Amino acid sequence: MKSRLTEKIEENIPPQYKAIPYLMDILDIGRESAYRRLRGEIQFSFEEVAKLAYNLGFSLDEIINGEKINRTFLDFLVRHPDPIDSFIAMFKKYTHIIDYVTETDHAVMVASVNRLPLYLMSTNDALFKFYYLNYLYQLQGDEVFTTCSFSNVNFPPEVVAIRERFAEQLINIRQFVFVVSKGLFLNVCREIQYFYNRNFLSKKEVSIIQDALFELVESMKKTMQSGESIFDTRHLFYLSYMDISANSACVSYGEDVIAQFWIYGPNFIEVRNQEVCYMYKEWFEYLKRYAVMISMSNEMFRIKFFDMQCRYIENVTKEFSYFE
Repeated sequence: MKSRLTEKIEENIPPQYKAIPYLMDILDIGRESAYRRLRGEIQFSFEEVAKLAYNLGFSLDEIINGEKINRTFLDFLVRHPDPIDSFIAMFKKYTHIIDYVTETDHAVMVASVNRLPLYLMSTNDALFKFYYLNYLYQLQGDEVFTTCSFSNVNFPPEVVAIRERFAEQLINIRQFVFVVSKGLFLNVCREIQYFYNRNFLSKKEVSIIQDALFELVESMKKTMQSGESIFDTRHLFYLSYMDISANSACVSYGEDVIAQFWIYGPNFIEVRNQEVCYMYKEWFEYLKRYAVMISMSNEMFRIKFFDMQCRYIENVTKEFSYFE
């Protein structure tokens, strides 16, 4: 376990740092204490391991793996006091994971989704802006809209930079497999409707978001017809007959797998215990049995699916009874 911890420290430490000064700074210990910990002469305390896992972005599962245990640690990003810092930390965690898994040439993401994920929302300026405001609203409530509105959002430079890096990194995942709910766009349309009814969005702002959603529909149509994105990454979509309760994903890289789960909240839960991850990977294969492939096939299913999404978008300002 000591060697695995040392490996994780060395793998994840920022390139501008050396291990000893970094440990001295993060753990507030002396140089000799840092040396002795790295050499295995004295053990890291649990608090020290937790602090390193938090700051370097690895999971305790990566340290525990291989031990004979019947439980698993969940890696969950605790929010920062400042909601914007929390958003940045969440985004950094995404980019760190993609960096990690794309060290191999065969990274594959398999996901079940009942709402538009960040992966799709981040490709359009208006949708990303709405995602960002919605995230802040979940942490701050109405206070968010006392200081800014959809039309005057100013992203901190770090948010702009990490969004660009996220887009660049995603290209390195060469294959995506999505099992999607028939109401994929429904939840985001309900959220838009909620903000509109609360007068947090004007009709003009809603129209801008609607146009962005229609653009996303057209982009997805092209991707499904060819099975490839504009970046030559392979995309396969399955339309699920079963209800999908929450977004979840498994990312395979080499022989290892990472599992991720999203509750309706600002952050996601990550699991790296390989037994658990492979169990969920098998579950995704099982879920595909109750779905029909709509990439490069089953055109009538695909047309009906997109017709439904367009109706959701068109009627976004109407009463909730439309969606019931």
